[in-house]
Amino acid sequence: MIQNKEETLSKDDLSRAATIISALNSPLRTQIILMLAEGPLYVHQIVTSLDQSQPLVSQHLRVLKQAGIVAPTRKGKQVIYRLIRTDIPALISWVAGHNPGPDGGTELSGRQPGEVDELADRRAKKESSAESTEASGGENALGAAAIVRPHAVMDTIPNPSPRPVPGMSPMDPS
Repeated sequence: MIQNKEETLSKDDLSRAATIISALNSPLRTQIILMLAEGPLYVHQIVTSLDQSQPLVSQHLRVLKQAGIVAPTRKGKQVIYRLIRTDIPALISWVAGHNPGPDGGTELSGRQPGEVDELADRRAKKESSAESTEASGGENALGAAAIVRPHAVMDTIPNPSPRPVPGMSPMDPS
């Protein structure tokens, strides 16, 4: 966490962070990272464990490799992947809410797990009362806002053979 101005991130740092965050934008890739946190695996082991096709898994591994999160090692015809960014599984767990953050809370707000968020409670109650008003046909009901004009002239299909315009030749010479 940035504490003072001397710790500001350079454009290169921000670019690397964006690349890693982008690589984490897939449940399958995060699952692969968590598997590799247990130790190096052959590609076929990852494929079997995830029950996904080999080309799909290889594509996701390529994204993780380009982001600098994993590294491959070739052993004959086989490829073994290992996790080189060992901090990423902890980040995934923290974001998922399974591990407490640095201050003991699971959120950036520092709230402890199970602590009540009063604002969220008020919003939920307000949304709940608005939904019941809509369902009962109250003044905020969306269904009451629809207005249908009786006997309105509907769009008509245009005449396929328009009248000839003087000075213009028809498109079909016949």
